[in-house]
Amino acid sequence: RSITFRCPYIKSVDVELGIPNKVSFSITEDTAVYYACIWGDWMKLSSGLRVLEVTTEQEAKEAGLTKLSLPKIMYSVAGGVIEFDNPRDERFIRDALSVVENSQLSMSGKIDSIDLSNEYDITMEYDGKYLLEYGDEADLELKLLMGYKTITSDKFETGVPARINLGTVGEASVKYDHSLITNSSK
Repeated sequence: RSITFRCPYIKSVDVELGIPNKVSFSITEDTAVYYACIWGDWMKLSSGLRVLEVTTEQEAKEAGLTKLSLPKIMYSVAGGVIEFDNPRDERFIRDALSVVENSQLSMSGKIDSIDLSNEYDITMEYDGKYLLEYGDEADLELKLLMGYKTITSDKFETGVPARINLGTVGEASVKYDHSLITNSSK
């Protein structure tokens, strides 16, 4: 804990004692994947929601990190994992991020932000042009796949800002909106 507090990018350290006077350290590094505003400061976060360092919103965007909007946080310290005020939020966020990280949308590297502040109103900004609305986390894996298939469809007007409602599995509604500017592209 002491090492990860002082060096937050170190995910874990294994210490091995050898004979006669040998000590070996195996270090696993962590990388920033997300950023979020926590108590007024922008923080870089790992995929496991470990706090890595203070940043600016512009610096995080330039680094290609995904912005997270999160529910109320109870505890946060450099090198430590965020603890949420409500334990239910913790499960919801970890499950949702796990599904998102394994989706084709995530593999494209174009997710600008994910709003997980309300478990019944999950939204995602994608490629600076599209606002994907998922509703709740039920069937999130299928909804993410629907979003990917919608955006990559030949019938979809690529490049035109759109609001895509994916709240009902099997139904995607697209509303092209030239005035839509996602928060991440502002």
